[in-house]
This record gives sequence, C-alpha cells and structure tokens, in this order.
Amino acid sequence: PTPIPHPTQAMAPMPMQHGSASEVTLPSKHMGRLIGRAGSTIQELQTLTDCRVSIPKRRDDGSAQECSVCISIRCTAARTPEEASLREARCVRAAQLLCEGLGLVDA
Repeated sequence: PTPIPHPTQAMAPMPMQHGSASEVTLPSKHMGRLIGRAGSTIQELQTLTDCRVSIPKRRDDGSAQECSVCISIRCTAARTPEEASLREARCVRAAQLLCEGLGLVDA
C-alpha cells in the first residue's frame, strides 16, 4: 500500500521554473572566486538565492589571452515570474561582486 501524504505535505508549494535563465558574462580568470574551494562558494550562493548557477566547462585552447565566460542563472524556487526575476538579479549581482573580490557575506 502507498502511504497517503499528510495534508500539510500535500499543500506545500512546489518549486517552479519561469521563463528563460538570466545570463551574465564574467572574466574567466575569476571563475575560481565564484566557484570557491571544492565548490563551496557557488553552492552557498545557490542555497541563499534559490538559483541554479551553470558554468560551462573550461576549454584549454592553450591561449594566454584573457577571455570571458557566460554563466547561466535560473531561479528554482519562485512562486511568480517577478519573484524569479528578482532572485536571479540578486544572484547575478552577487556573482559579479564575488568575481570582483568581495566575499559572499559582503555580496
């Protein structure tokens, strides 16, 4: 027999995804600041903002030239498109500040 969920569990809001993800271009040389040791910074950022941050895999083409990386940010737990946009904007700004050298607490 399948257990019947408690009424409060059945009424809990489900995370929704709205529209397309926000994108921001950041210097590739600062991706380590955004990711943090063993991914700790990006995981905390995702937890605090309820957003999923996607960073493309590094391409080693051997060039010493500085390049930029386009990261994608999508809210994973918003009730409205407006709330999703606000959370994504907050996450984008925090990512920019992290790449400028500020800590997550300051961002």
